[in-house]
Amino acid sequence: MQRKRLTNTFVEAVKPKEKRQEIPDALLPGFYLLVQPTGRKSFAIRYRGLDGKHVKYTIGPYPLHSLADARDKARIAFDMLSRGDDPAMIRRMGKAAETVAEAYAEFLNRQARKNRSWRETDRIFRRDILPTLGHRKLMDLRKRDLIALLDPIADRAPTAANRTFAALRRFLNWCVERDLIQYSPAAGLRSQAPENKRTRTLSDDELRALWRGLELEAWPFRQWGQLLILTAQRKTEVAEAGWSEFDQAEGLWTISANRAKNGVEHVVPLGPMARHIVASLPRVDESALLFPSTFKRKEDDAERSFSGFSKLKARLHEHMKLELNVDELPRWTFHDVRRTAVTMMAREGVLPHVAEKLLNHTSGTFGGIVGVYQRFEYRNEKADALLRWEAALDRILSGPADIIALPTLAHRSRMSGRV
Repeated sequence: MQRKRLTNTFVEAVKPKEKRQEIPDALLPGFYLLVQPTGRKSFAIRYRGLDGKHVKYTIGPYPLHSLADARDKARIAFDMLSRGDDPAMIRRMGKAAETVAEAYAEFLNRQARKNRSWRETDRIFRRDILPTLGHRKLMDLRKRDLIALLDPIADRAPTAANRTFAALRRFLNWCVERDLIQYSPAAGLRSQAPENKRTRTLSDDELRALWRGLELEAWPFRQWGQLLILTAQRKTEVAEAGWSEFDQAEGLWTISANRAKNGVEHVVPLGPMARHIVASLPRVDESALLFPSTFKRKEDDAERSFSGFSKLKARLHEHMKLELNVDELPRWTFHDVRRTAVTMMAREGVLPHVAEKLLNHTSGTFGGIVGVYQRFEYRNEKADALLRWEAALDRILSGPADIIALPTLAHRSRMSGRV
């Protein structure tokens, strides 16, 4: 049959014949309108499967599926084929994945692990989603089920509800792409609650109390926390740092693009105090990580960094209350330490665009076209910023009853060649 560009008018007007009609679309080769003798109409695609056999893949009936919707699903199926995935085979697998838990297991293996934040996604699913929805049939999920899940979380923790909703929405969109469900019940839902942008910074006294609390901690918590303060980098970027990222001769720490949050390689010039800490770290069982987990792992498991941030934070919070002699202490997070460092750098005269480079931000001064064409790394400026920050921190830590074990600025010249 001669190809014809299918239109809504044609699909609506075409009449049945004694035999089934397969009307090919001139706009999208391989996409067909099927018209049965009974008058029933549907959409399908035909392609050669990975085993070389011809396959007919039914998209669905008309008008339940509009022409535009059917074309979009056909394009997704052809895109899957181009990546080496057979949509018909995946649909058969999808029929086996009847429950949310079963579909999530496939999502985790095929998609979520490609994202560097997959462990956080997995934690959200196992803590908040699977206990409530895991047993439910994927095809039976409705918008009201998601609302019933998210509302109680929003009542106690708005930010957690937003993170849960984002993870759930990504999962359900993936299920649509894989043709496990026809539409996402999350469509039309919005984030559950407004998030207040955090502005918390630690005072000089709080920062001193935090450092002294870290001095009471054992490896790896003490060294990790001190490097977090000294470098102003992200929590996981410090925790998952590898020995190969450090240039001992130059005193440089290079965070690779696949580890950086924004996917951009980031060079951090280490100040003398930070270099001293790195030099003093033990090599644990020939691990590639500075702070490896001490839990025994199976031979084929990927190496992981240490955990226990929440318990560490709780211990430090209690120590800071005792150190400051207060009954209550405003809530703080490890990310607030990063904000505190940059705020104090500004106090020491570090310019905003240098601070943005040090944080490896791609928005603000370096957003848009500037971020594409401005590749100057500001390495000397970043090194100067961190030196100023260490000098300021040294003055803060040299307060009353100083118990700091690290060398102060007076001794740095003897460490300048060490990493």
